Amino acid sequence: MTSPEKRQLDAGTEDLPPLSKSVTTKDRQTLKTDGHVWYLLANADGGGRVAIDFRPILKIATPRFIAIAKRFVAARARTLAAKSLVNIASALSRAARYWFQSEDQSRISWHRITLAQFQALLTHGMKSPGAVGGNDFIHMRVLYHWGCHVAALPDFSSDIAMALQGIRAPGNLKGQKVLGSDPTGGPFIPEEVTLIYEAIKAGEGDPKDLVIAQLFEELGLRPIQVLRSRWSGLKRYEVKVVEAGLPRELVRYTLDIPRAKVRGEYRVERTRPISTLLGDRLTALRPATVGETTPLLSWLSDETTSKDIALIAQRWANDANLLSPRTNDQLKANPTRFRYSIATEAARDGASRMQIADLLDHVDLQNVEVYIDAAGTVMDQIESKLDDAFGSAIDHFLGRTVSIEDPQPFEGLDKRIIPGVFPQLPEVPQLFLGIGACGLDVRKLGVCKLAPPISCYTCAKFGAFREAPHKQIGDSLEHIARTQFNGQVDARVGGELVRTIQAIRELERQLEAEGTA
Repeated sequence: MTSPEKRQLDAGTEDLPPLSKSVTTKDRQTLKTDGHVWYLLANADGGGRVAIDFRPILKIATPRFIAIAKRFVAARARTLAAKSLVNIASALSRAARYWFQSEDQSRISWHRITLAQFQALLTHGMKSPGAVGGNDFIHMRVLYHWGCHVAALPDFSSDIAMALQGIRAPGNLKGQKVLGSDPTGGPFIPEEVTLIYEAIKAGEGDPKDLVIAQLFEELGLRPIQVLRSRWSGLKRYEVKVVEAGLPRELVRYTLDIPRAKVRGEYRVERTRPISTLLGDRLTALRPATVGETTPLLSWLSDETTSKDIALIAQRWANDANLLSPRTNDQLKANPTRFRYSIATEAARDGASRMQIADLLDHVDLQNVEVYIDAAGTVMDQIESKLDDAFGSAIDHFLGRTVSIEDPQPFEGLDKRIIPGVFPQLPEVPQLFLGIGACGLDVRKLGVCKLAPPISCYTCAKFGAFREAPHKQIGDSLEHIARTQFNGQVDARVGGELVRTIQAIRELERQLEAEGTA
């Protein structure tokens, strides 16, 4: 190639196809392509504005490199969602910066990029702390293929394009924070789940921040789903029932959630049940005027993004003063951790891959396997947990002690004995007189959603019988845990069992202090 031709491929743009001033995107938005920053809504019906930013490459790439990149992104905008376009621009910036720094730091141009540079980019991505894996390589490979075979530009080599197609490029390693039990980015441990649940139940923090955190805690939504939810999707149902001869009214709520991964011209929703507590709290924040498209979080501005929502979740945790017993520091609460926790708990409870995918609103099963794998490691971790868990400052026994002879352990409620039968744990003795009494007012709060009797010891509504052999139960549970269950026990109880043992040991100390042990 002659020097004039090289200069043309470094700087000239006259032979490039014209860049349309605007492009109609997949979800019928208008993408304006003037300037070096292009803007779109995260979704056509909301979610804040996102930026497709070419400014990071202005000083490290030739004008022709940038012009070709812009034409590629504009072409992809017709079939990809806004977030995907942002990902392409981000990958382009990282790849360009790597190529620029690893070479002679002259401005990079497509015609000078070699196969070896692509291979180096892939290796760099696989080793990068940001865990991008081969994603940047994949984005750049698609761009190179487009430039060679679709735009048919002389900057691109058909030999390199063909060689790139033969390179296997794994994406970023999925689930590292889940499998590694990352203390600030992975699933919440049971003690942290309890802290969050109790703070939500008590109504800690600003009411508006609280309902956002509660939406994540109950439904495991993505931030974009919360931003796109509408008041018209909140439904309240009232049913009059008769229990024990007394009439009462049941109130239930559902919320229509927009599908996050099903994008297109038309909005797709699915209906999910939410707690009465969350429904009531949302209703209390209802604006005076509500239209068909009024956002559920109507107090937020139209410019609020998914990142902003994540910051609000953390702000709520800070205001509620949630301290992690694992890090002895402020609890890191973001929407992703709520999703991880819900999915991991579902896997521990024996949910199928399809059920977990449905719970998380995944369109396929490729991201689900990690939760099944994470649930399988719970049993392996129990031995080490037991050795250091009992010294925790967290109170696991939240109930009270009562007498088995007390006709009404909880004022205003009939005596309801909790049977001492542990069907999940065959080695635990059966206690026909029961382990205690239940103080849950089912008329006001509905039926128990826990897993008695194992979960009773960690429930604030539990009245433990002073006369029951709680130490014997605790010893049996600890023996089962330390022997890895001997293959006899339903593995779904693993995560809950350690907390139960902790609570029983605290109950033993309380009974000893009372002189009844």
